[in-house]
Amino acid sequence: MVRVDDARAHCERARAHGARILQAPTDFAYGERQYQAEDPAGHRWTFSETLADVAPEEWGGESVNAP
Repeated sequence: MVRVDDARAHCERARAHGARILQAPTDFAYGERQYQAEDPAGHRWTFSETLADVAPEEWGGESVNAP
């Protein structure tokens, strides 16, 4: 997974340079916009942009305190 500042723009640049888009940029309840692509060499990547800092309880997760 690679963090980017603008997942939509990054996706369009990747497509223009020969990447095959496997999943279009999608906004998730946990505060990330992500897309998946396969580069010309066949490597698969997930690119993620943070939209908001969302508590796990707000999207069905659970906070866990590590010992």
